[in-house]
Amino acid sequence: MVDVLKNLGQTNKLSMLRPHGDASGMPWYAVFLGYPVLGIWYWCADQTIVQRVLGAKDENNARVGPLFCGFIKILPVFIFVMPGLFAYTLAQTGHLDISSLKSIQGGKEVVDSKGIYTLMIAQLIPTGLVGILVAALLSGLMSQISGALNSIATLVSYDMYKRYKPQAKDASLITVGKLAAGISLVVSLALLPLLNSYESIFNGLNDVIAHIAPPITCVFLLGVFWEKASAVSAKYTLWIGSAIGVIVFIISKVYPDSLIGRVPFMMMAFYLFCICLVLQISLSYSFPVTHTDESARLYWKSPWEPLRSKAWPGLGNYKTLSALLILIMIALFWIFR
Repeated sequence: MVDVLKNLGQTNKLSMLRPHGDASGMPWYAVFLGYPVLGIWYWCADQTIVQRVLGAKDENNARVGPLFCGFIKILPVFIFVMPGLFAYTLAQTGHLDISSLKSIQGGKEVVDSKGIYTLMIAQLIPTGLVGILVAALLSGLMSQISGALNSIATLVSYDMYKRYKPQAKDASLITVGKLAAGISLVVSLALLPLLNSYESIFNGLNDVIAHIAPPITCVFLLGVFWEKASAVSAKYTLWIGSAIGVIVFIISKVYPDSLIGRVPFMMMAFYLFCICLVLQISLSYSFPVTHTDESARLYWKSPWEPLRSKAWPGLGNYKTLSALLILIMIALFWIFR
């Protein structure tokens, strides 16, 4: 593969750190500034993750679990990105027929990259293994959908419905949870055409998340690290920040050639995060916090405070695992820079 890319002068496709103005819309600085906003939202505030962490046996299990997932999360880079590079090199050498994915748009030949993975399975995988591969893909998809719907049902029934109807019985909570999950599934299916307008599902999902994650990430970080962050400021930041994100998203889709529409979604996530940061800090001074004995223990007095907790010995130590994960990520970025 590398030799083919060298002969075609396309070795830049192996680089994870793209230059300014790259056609992908994700230059290196956009990834480093914008992706942490999405990552902190997902790993620290998304109900799908939080629900599993809260179910851990103890703090060490709760810490090591996400760290283990962090190591597993390295694999999608090779699972999703590398097949695309393989497809490109195989198509250039005539070993993969992608003519069915080609179309003419605006006088230019365009390849529908969303169909590449399916095409590779159909043309390259032996017939006997296709069923096994499809079953594996479907099982992973169903597991993800099940976890998401379960989290939605839990949030709506316990955090919303029961909050206003504390006397509600379990049967009512189950019914409300089922309705919430069913409605969410229908809405998700209705939004599929929106994802189809993107070059890839990855870009589509992250573009949507980039406009809803910033206020949540902002509230989470200030709540953990800043003692003056107040509950009132957090509430208003979530409301106003989410409204701004929705408005910006709509403008970017309706007017793609506008100033807002031309901003890469990763950078937009960073800009929206900065707006939410200024908003919550300002509101925290307007609506100052009054700490109780319980709330005074909820924020970190120092960034190093969590590192003082007792940990498992050896390789299971969460500090060791964290350092190892960071070193691996630095090495990967250096290799594919």
